[in-house]
Amino acid sequence: MSSTVRMLVLAGAGVLVALAALGALIGDRATDDGFEATDLVQDLEQAPVTPADEEAPEGAPSDSEPPVDDAEAPPTPQLHAEYFADRDPGDPRALGDPDAPIVMIEWGDFLCGFCARYARETAPELIERYVDTGVLRIEWRDLPLQGDDAWTAALAGRAAADQDAFWDLHEILYADQPADRPVRLTRAGLREVAADLDLDIVEFESSLDDPDNATSVATERQTAQALGIQGTPAFLIHEQPVMGAQPLQVFVDVIEAAAADLGVDLPER
Repeated sequence: MSSTVRMLVLAGAGVLVALAALGALIGDRATDDGFEATDLVQDLEQAPVTPADEEAPEGAPSDSEPPVDDAEAPPTPQLHAEYFADRDPGDPRALGDPDAPIVMIEWGDFLCGFCARYARETAPELIERYVDTGVLRIEWRDLPLQGDDAWTAALAGRAAADQDAFWDLHEILYADQPADRPVRLTRAGLREVAADLDLDIVEFESSLDDPDNATSVATERQTAQALGIQGTPAFLIHEQPVMGAQPLQVFVDVIEAAAADLGVDLPER
């Protein structure tokens, strides 16, 4: 089942409950690490209320008589990384064993300085501790929010992925200082990066213009926006969102709590 289909499964009432759960989980996490957590969740419409002077429909329970329902209530949908994970062994934008017990979805923007900080300071340790030991799989999703250059960079990521060089491009772009990015993330600048990586430039240019890649980037951005995510980086690890370039220990705590929940033995450090 594709990520798009899984997104549709969460539509309607189910996704509203999931969004409410997301809001509760991150409500205390407003930080300076990229964006305010309160911006992540869209306001949910209140259920219509019968006015006090309007007679309740026939058969409706009164305030003094709670309803009796022998039927079991439907389960509350859980926001879960598995809804969005492809676990495709050939995915060039994923790291780790496709069958790793824990999956982390990462939404990123190549123009985002906080994404760069996470990529340089936190991701290498997570990869060493959990990806390389088979505990965690990381799957990248595009969320270009900072204008045309961010969009072009996301397409460049797809173009590099088409030549199995996504993570090489990822490393170079996030190694740059933010002041360099507005120049480097132009089409011409990204072509220079592709040349530095010894990519086929004709194929790279063709991938940049591939409408399927543009549609895929747009779909991933729409998925994030459907979840109310309005800033990067954003992560969903098992059932727990992590917002912004949080300290390493935040990721460690969430991953190890997920491992405990799943009964997964962690490697000794």
